[in-house]
Amino acid sequence: MRNRRPDLAFIILLIVMILLAVGLTWVNQTQIVPKGGDEVFAPIWEAARYANSHASGNPYLPDAVRRARILLESRPTPARFLYPYYSLILFGPISLISPYSLARAVWMTLMVVCSIGLAFTGLVATRWRPRFGMMVLYLVFSLGSYQAVRAMFLGNPAVVVSLLVAVLATTGLLVGGSFYFFPQWFLYQYGQLLRFFVESFPSSPGAVLWTWLPNSDSNVMAIFAIGLSLWLLVEWWQSFGKNVRWFLWTAAFTIVISSLIGLPVSLSDHILLIIPFVLVFSTWVQRWKVNGERLAAVVMVLIFAAGWGLAWSVQDGSLTSVPAPGMFFFTPVVALILLYWVRYWALNAVKLKVSHIEALRRL
Repeated sequence: MRNRRPDLAFIILLIVMILLAVGLTWVNQTQIVPKGGDEVFAPIWEAARYANSHASGNPYLPDAVRRARILLESRPTPARFLYPYYSLILFGPISLISPYSLARAVWMTLMVVCSIGLAFTGLVATRWRPRFGMMVLYLVFSLGSYQAVRAMFLGNPAVVVSLLVAVLATTGLLVGGSFYFFPQWFLYQYGQLLRFFVESFPSSPGAVLWTWLPNSDSNVMAIFAIGLSLWLLVEWWQSFGKNVRWFLWTAAFTIVISSLIGLPVSLSDHILLIIPFVLVFSTWVQRWKVNGERLAAVVMVLIFAAGWGLAWSVQDGSLTSVPAPGMFFFTPVVALILLYWVRYWALNAVKLKVSHIEALRRL
């Protein structure tokens, strides 16, 4: 019997992956980048370049995104750097790449890789091993939904952040380091977010709800946020001292509530909702076997079609236009309903192995 060469197989796989990444980057630069969609990446790239080359290192200053405004001069929303200071660790390397078109192409390739990583993280966390046909459908659902395609096209860093949230415990360290190197960064970012909220209103579910309710004042946004916060606290209180099944369901519930609670959001942030959806689908399959798999397939198709259908009906399927208000609610509300459908089974009936979801304990 011939001995296997796992090292050689790994090298071949690595070469194939590199070639695929290079090919995808070339397609992005020549075919996708010229189609627009600079609203998200241009301010990131310029602000990171400014922070690397100026003594202040402050990406929130008006001069930091001055050149980005040239790219976005026909856009209704001004260029702003809206991200935490520690995000420069992520944006710094990409700011060293030029020209701009190549930098954005490489960034889009990274978004695709992170989206794939996020999809498989959900499978690992829930111990779901779909059959080949279901795996293909699941990947189409997770990578091809309107929110995911929009996030990858715009190069929204929410894709990378979502993956980090799903597998790492680095947030506290990054935030602490940011305050050490630049103590005032939070005030600058808060000012940018506040201006963005006013200019892009309504840009949060609470604000959308206010616009839908006649004869109501702005307190409805605060009431909405407080109500969801209390709901979240109740669920976490009930999960204290419970087993890992409680933790996993509550973590998925937290992801859903965080997208509804009232902070300014983008549709790209909804890509993290793949974690709650995978928990729902895997619970159905573990509960009902083949019938559960069929139900999961039907629901995937319905959510996928409804998301794109809503996007086409209200904004012609555009990946760059301002989202219709109702789209801030559609995916999170569906995820919330499905989570409560499977709540009892996920908490009590379905057995999950601790070792495979230990990483999610550090959410």
